Amino acid sequence: MLILSRWALKLAVVAVVGIACAQLQPPPTPTPDRKVMFGYRGWFGCPGEGSQRDGWQRWVRGGAPVAAEVTVDLWPDTSELPDAERCATDLALPGGRAATVFSSFNPDTVDRHFEWMKEYGLDGVSIESPLAERDSPALSEFRNQVARNVRDAAENHGRVFAIMYDISGEDSDAADAIRRDWTYLVDTLRLTESPRYLQQDGNPVLASGAWGTPPRVPRPTRRWR
Repeated sequence: MLILSRWALKLAVVAVVGIACAQLQPPPTPTPDRKVMFGYRGWFGCPGEGSQRDGWQRWVRGGAPVAAEVTVDLWPDTSELPDAERCATDLALPGGRAATVFSSFNPDTVDRHFEWMKEYGLDGVSIESPLAERDSPALSEFRNQVARNVRDAAENHGRVFAIMYDISGEDSDAADAIRRDWTYLVDTLRLTESPRYLQQDGNPVLASGAWGTPPRVPRPTRRWR
């Protein structure tokens, strides 16, 4: 009887541990709960990347990557990127080494970013998508490819992602523009069918915000009596 009791106790412990482990497993569809999320500005481009845009994008103002035209606050560390993922510039780092950047259009580079996120325990990203750029066929093609890159990288490395529209500078038609673009992302690109797309209460997560300079509102005129 003593042996049977010990075995019964062991089985009970195993059952309880099994139930607890099952409850700790993440849900099949990822939710925003307890996620560390970052905005992913996948809008950096450079010549030779293979896009219709095929030029410097977001790194510099003009067409030449020179110091006077640089628009980024921090220069990227590309030391872990192979030569095929680096874009040469006319700038040099301290010590004389050539300063290089990357293109978000390159799926290998985006996959590397998500590999780093997995390594450091970052759960995923919101793809920041400026709504104003959706009117340009070349920029739309660039954005759509970046969205595919993010989806594939998130699935490869178990991260999560969602879409976030930047409506800076948009007028009252922003809601219609979001509706049209969102329909394309859902029905054509099928982003929300990814098992790594964020869901809340059974619905795909979609965010919007304005990060540009807010319009200047004139102050009301005071009337003195």
